[in-house]
Amino acid sequence: MKKLLFLSVLFCCPVWLMAQINLDIKNKKMAFFKAIENQNKSKLLKNKGLYINPFDVNQPVIYRRKQPNLPDLLIYYYTFKKDSTIDYILYEWQDTSTAVMAKEQMRYYFNKYNELVAQITAKYGKSQTDGNLKDSSLIEKDYLRQADWWTNDAAYVEAYVVLSNKHSVMRNIRVLPTHTIRVFVRTPSIERGPQALSRDKTQQLDDKVQLFLKGLFMGDFDDSRKFIAPKVAARVNDEQFDKLKEAIQSETWQLDPNGKQVAVSGRFYTSLRYVRRTDTAKQALDILNILFDDDDKIIAVQPFKKTGIQ
Repeated sequence: MKKLLFLSVLFCCPVWLMAQINLDIKNKKMAFFKAIENQNKSKLLKNKGLYINPFDVNQPVIYRRKQPNLPDLLIYYYTFKKDSTIDYILYEWQDTSTAVMAKEQMRYYFNKYNELVAQITAKYGKSQTDGNLKDSSLIEKDYLRQADWWTNDAAYVEAYVVLSNKHSVMRNIRVLPTHTIRVFVRTPSIERGPQALSRDKTQQLDDKVQLFLKGLFMGDFDDSRKFIAPKVAARVNDEQFDKLKEAIQSETWQLDPNGKQVAVSGRFYTSLRYVRRTDTAKQALDILNILFDDDDKIIAVQPFKKTGIQ
């Protein structure tokens, strides 16, 4: 993964080892979860990115845990700087090959998602749900998606699965196969729920990205700053813009509609993903993630290659 440029007691429990996600995070510190990951023989990954959060949150501590019949589980721990207590945890199972997946392999995703929903429901009751996994034909022609969320005094939990074998290119939009399960667990602070981006909203944000990139590669950094959140823009100098320009390499990117998502950090942040294939034979892929705040201002730009986190 390339650098993200600009912005900002041993616990031995067989139930945890089976369940794989921890729903009890309130007032827990990173040391508690480090012990859990050591017990699970997880690998601590080097975080090569840099994300300056508008909230007082550290860079994520990332672990990789081996999984049978599924991609390795990546666990991102976000902690508060003041005392290392957990802000939120992201659990992610994501196929990074962007290749079409056989239906036989898909069943492991269905089983895992149903297992996760059952675990969370057993603790917090029935979820609110958007979408369902009934029509498997959508995997080939569009995408199959289900999102569930639970809100209570102890935690806010959101889970979703997206499965698609669709691969198409139209103008500036490239649609790639995607097979992903994510679970967010955090202490609740506001009323939340999954937010779907309309086509108009997506186009509006994409237009801003194109103008931002145009200014960047024309060397008009002041123009690019107009599209960045003020608190972030104040920290970015021309040298950092030059480094970002070098990392992105060109302004030619294709929007991946399946890459739209919401990141949870005290409130919703919208993320758009752009792709650029560099070697079809090896399926090497350049990825550009753009993160927006709720004022539709850019707060993070993350270029990397789709080869997994090392």
